[in-house]
Amino acid sequence: MSSPRVRRPYDNTKRQQAAEERQQRILDVATRRFVELGWTRATIADIAAGAEVSEELVLKRFGSKVRLLLTAFRRAGFGPAPDLDAAVATLGLEDLGSVEERIEALTAFGTAALAGLAPLVPALKHAADADQEAAEVMRGLQQGRLATSRRMAGLLLGVDEETVDTHEGLAETIYALTTGECYLAFTVELGRPPSAYSVWLRNGLQDLVRRYGVDGSLEEGSAGPL
Repeated sequence: MSSPRVRRPYDNTKRQQAAEERQQRILDVATRRFVELGWTRATIADIAAGAEVSEELVLKRFGSKVRLLLTAFRRAGFGPAPDLDAAVATLGLEDLGSVEERIEALTAFGTAALAGLAPLVPALKHAADADQEAAEVMRGLQQGRLATSRRMAGLLLGVDEETVDTHEGLAETIYALTTGECYLAFTVELGRPPSAYSVWLRNGLQDLVRRYGVDGSLEEGSAGPL
């Protein structure tokens, strides 16, 4: 009498890996198309063809062209983090011992994030002008960025968010310093290297620290030249 056949557990690791690779291809192609062609000319059909998948698969995975653009935008700026707030949280600003260290961490993060996502900003803005869903997404991004700017201000200055709110324009200034438009103005309109934006951002954060004060203030003259 033969022994009962033992069924091996199903291993779908390879299928998951293949699915992840397809997703990365789709996002890589989508990012290039949105940057090179803009919102209107970049189509789901073209993106699918470039990624060697079907249009149906792209829509099944991302839901819509707007959601595809938003996913590409977030990945370009924040990597594996789901959003800006989560990405900033990984910096551990509250654990850094000095304001200088916090400024350096924020400067490095802001420059690197904007290098990835700023080229997609024009496509996102054009999408918001043409599509209601994209307009709602844009408003959500703006509100989220302002809320994160408040938290960044508190972490930078070593104060709570209620104290940040007593300084009119503080969070809004950090918001403005870290827009994709500012980054593009330096690197595209003026043809300056990313390091020029980085110095400008660092100087702006140092000015805020001097204006509002923190525990352990900066020395005069520590700002770098543009």
